[in-house]
Amino acid sequence: MKPAPRLGSHGVGMISASDDRAGEPTRLALTLALVAYGLALALYFAVVEGPGRLQPDMAEAYVWGREFQLGYNQHPPFWAWIAGAWFRFLPHEIWAFGLLSALNAAIGVAGAYAASRHFLRGERRVAALALSVITPCFSLMAFKYNANVIFISLWPWTLYAFLNALTRRRLADSLALGALAGACLLSKYSALAPLSILALATLIAPEGRRYWRSASPWISAVVAAALFLPHGLWLLTTGAPPLKYLAAQSGLGFAPLALDAANSAFGALGMAAPAAFAALALARSAFRLNLGDARQRLLLALALGPLVLTFGFAIVLRTRIYPQMLVGLFPLWPTLMVALVDPVDPGGFAKTTQRLAITATFAALVLAAPVSFATARLSARARDTTPYREAAVAAERLWREHTDAPLVYVGGARAFDEAAAFYSPSRPHVLVNLDYAASLWVKPADIAAHGLLMICPEEDPVCLARADGLAGKDAWRVPVALSHSNWGAETRAFRLVIIGRQPEKVAPS
Repeated sequence: MKPAPRLGSHGVGMISASDDRAGEPTRLALTLALVAYGLALALYFAVVEGPGRLQPDMAEAYVWGREFQLGYNQHPPFWAWIAGAWFRFLPHEIWAFGLLSALNAAIGVAGAYAASRHFLRGERRVAALALSVITPCFSLMAFKYNANVIFISLWPWTLYAFLNALTRRRLADSLALGALAGACLLSKYSALAPLSILALATLIAPEGRRYWRSASPWISAVVAAALFLPHGLWLLTTGAPPLKYLAAQSGLGFAPLALDAANSAFGALGMAAPAAFAALALARSAFRLNLGDARQRLLLALALGPLVLTFGFAIVLRTRIYPQMLVGLFPLWPTLMVALVDPVDPGGFAKTTQRLAITATFAALVLAAPVSFATARLSARARDTTPYREAAVAAERLWREHTDAPLVYVGGARAFDEAAAFYSPSRPHVLVNLDYAASLWVKPADIAAHGLLMICPEEDPVCLARADGLAGKDAWRVPVALSHSNWGAETRAFRLVIIGRQPEKVAPS
């Protein structure tokens, strides 16, 4: 079998199989290393995040995903579908969300390694893989599974499929690129920014002209459009709620826009710094940029372009940009760092980066419990942890005490409603934020037939007013004070009002 074309030092060229793979691990060894990394990350998340609270974005992913709609109030559906499918089989616990986040990160590391094969040879690929492990977006920032974090796994493989399609133009590569691009667009509309860089990158790639003259880009475009079409039709038939949400987030003034951009820029530097410092220190070499090298120009465009365009889109739309929105855009950063250094000892450089990655992972596992314990005991923020699970348990108990009807619908203040659905053994549906417009799968007739269990903070007049409007004449109200226990430390008490609307009739099963 002939080796696949790779981007050589003067553009697309052939690298011999022996040179291309020298110093690389076997496929089995690589698979085992990625599995071990994923399990280590899952264990870290379970220890550090498990005693805390369920993140609102993660509860939202579960609630939306279990409904399997073609779209939701704020975002396209693909990332939520994954959460919905995941919790068809996994327990409703934070550690299971941690396992999903770890799997997402490990798949992303594998994709980044695959994409690096187009720019680096054997042992230098291993160095880039090791630097990926210490890049925060693949580790510490990977836990909060949401519409941004899904790009940790999606974007590296999209880049890999693009590079394959660009250099080989095979049907399978074109289909893969289209499918992954479609998945990106079905996860968040901001994917238009990084996807745009793929088209722009072809303008500087040696194979770009030949690529556009082939059927490959058009096949990919058709596949992506076909995958997006059902969601597009959903937008037309529902009044496009995600676009209305985007419009509501746009139009910022200069001062808040500049503040958000600066905050996100510092966040991006924090995500990029570990790999950059490690590459410089371990290679014992300065960065050497050579814009005359077609390979480096393309790598620079693909590594940095998504970040630049994301900031550009935010400025043009005058919409908020947060550091977490950038978390999935760094897969080629370690590859770029390795490509820009000239190690004194390439073999030693690869081995040292591996030792660094292993040491950092092991240290994180060792320190996870002490850090989590100290945070629970000493952090003022930890003492303010919201008792979502406790509220869900208390609300369902009160429902059982007041009615014999099954618990089918819950609602309330944001995060309390979604957490109640996540933790409740009844697995109820959610009237999100007590708003039918945000919960297109719920109709007033459903609430009338099955009743509604609502949770509102005592100091939240908006939630209480909405609950009163939905409660009906036979509703019951119970005030409760709940706290969360974290490593034996009790948080402050949260005063809640739990309200139950009695079902007008119980629908036959």
